[in-house]
Amino acid sequence: MDVIVIDREDARRAQVRALVECAGGAVAAYGDPGDFGARARWAPLYLVADEARALVATTILLTRFEKPAYIVAYGDEPAIQDVIGALSMGASDYITWPFGAHTIRNRLQTARAREASARRSVDWRAGEAERGKMRRLLEAMAKRLRRVA
Repeated sequence: MDVIVIDREDARRAQVRALVECAGGAVAAYGDPGDFGARARWAPLYLVADEARALVATTILLTRFEKPAYIVAYGDEPAIQDVIGALSMGASDYITWPFGAHTIRNRLQTARAREASARRSVDWRAGEAERGKMRRLLEAMAKRLRRVA
């Protein structure tokens, strides 16, 4: 799954779903965060209609995954307070509805790039941890050799 859409408005949710498919993404759409929560799964991109409850619930649900989530809130004619509020509730980005398939394609590319970057970071940290273990093992062996000699 590439994109999860959460939007209470049936018609708009269907339109966003069609745009994601047009952009070449696999999509699952839910009318409510509760519906999503029952079948929560990780995806690179979450498109969430700008509604405080939906944004907060989605952010909380995504904490169970140990992967970064790229949450993009969207709404009709948002005021600056709406955008700031959505970003403070966990959204990574905000777009104004209506938007096109190219906008989704760009956000999906950004989400995939963030995921790849996070994966490299985790791989690097894992490599650093392994180097630390190896360093401690070598230091312990060196101590033993000094005692024997």
